[in-house]
Amino acid sequence: MRLGRFSPDFVATVGGAATAQVQLNNPEEALKYAEIGLGIATKYATLWSTKAAACAMLDRMEAARAAVEVYNGLTARRTLTQWRAMPDDPDAILTQLPARLKEARRAQGLSLDAVAKLSGVSRSMVSQIERGESSPTVATLWNLTRALQVDFAGLLDTAPRGAAIEVMRRTETPLIENRGAGCTIRILSAPEAAGKYEVYEITLNPEGHLTSEAHRPGAREQLTVIEGEADVFSGDARQHLSTGDTARYAVDVPHKIAARRQPLRAFLIVIDA
Repeated sequence: MRLGRFSPDFVATVGGAATAQVQLNNPEEALKYAEIGLGIATKYATLWSTKAAACAMLDRMEAARAAVEVYNGLTARRTLTQWRAMPDDPDAILTQLPARLKEARRAQGLSLDAVAKLSGVSRSMVSQIERGESSPTVATLWNLTRALQVDFAGLLDTAPRGAAIEVMRRTETPLIENRGAGCTIRILSAPEAAGKYEVYEITLNPEGHLTSEAHRPGAREQLTVIEGEADVFSGDARQHLSTGDTARYAVDVPHKIAARRQPLRAFLIVIDA
């Protein structure tokens, strides 16, 4: 599959390829296509569903759970029809891709030979892509972005560098309402951050709670209470927090956030989730 005009139909095609790979029991290929599609359309819920399935097949359960949560939030707020109505400038995207790849390579201080060795893409092909003389396949672009340590979405960002401000209005923020008791979660971090670091606004009704199973080894959370009081549990440890307090604790053990007799509002950061 070669990169053409990045229209909703193109994203749907990538999503279809990802789904087909799941059905063929090729989770690594499915994840590859899902990540490419999410780089173009981070709010296309079907791709998050496919990513969750692929991660589960690869036994990456925390990443799968994170993808499911994003999917649940998006399906409550967005549809593919809404995404189709968003403005698109595919010609500008295609024009900037060679320059962005070259810029990323130079920013890493890498030669063409070094990129070729890291990505498995031949030196001549890398050079042709940077000069705009060759259109890379999805697989080739995937390998290049991994070698250059850049995300696909960043390469396709058409906003002027240093001047881009991404805004998600309150009405567009994904919500999760099926976790815990009396709990509402707003996802504040970017979708592509899922499974790396995640930022949430947590609202609990009086005596409500958010109870979670252990995350993968080394994972931690930071909770800051904005309004109300909370009890935080991490394994056998317990701490009481008042308004303005911050707790940092391990979450590779069962853990819980509980409100007392008044509503609780807090910001939660999950690191290496």
